[in-house]
Amino acid sequence: MIKKIVSILILIASVSIAKAQFANTSWKGNFNLPDSTQMILQFKTDSLLLNYPDGSAFETMSFKISNDTISILKLNGQSPCSYSDTATYKIGLKDKKLFVSSLNDDCPERVSAWPADGLERVE
Repeated sequence: MIKKIVSILILIASVSIAKAQFANTSWKGNFNLPDSTQMILQFKTDSLLLNYPDGSAFETMSFKISNDTISILKLNGQSPCSYSDTATYKIGLKDKKLFVSSLNDDCPERVSAWPADGLERVE
């Protein structure tokens, strides 16, 4: 029983740490919308914003992070993606860049939009 409780607490802590690692950070890169367009991806505490460099919104999403996986759900925006389909992506940091790759997403436009060369953190 104690092992189970400790395992659950470790799982909860790792999820919180993973989400906290990205909370209130911004990342820039060239998204394919369908043309290459510089955008800013902002992680808030519970929302994920994709904005133009002037701050105007392109898309607002909710997100959840578990280990190296992020699940996102469109709340509003300009993409043709559905409001009801949760998309799942693998995320990782390498050489100070954020890389995002599709695990499960029914919206091909969103899958192809992510920058293949990663996103740079905005300080």
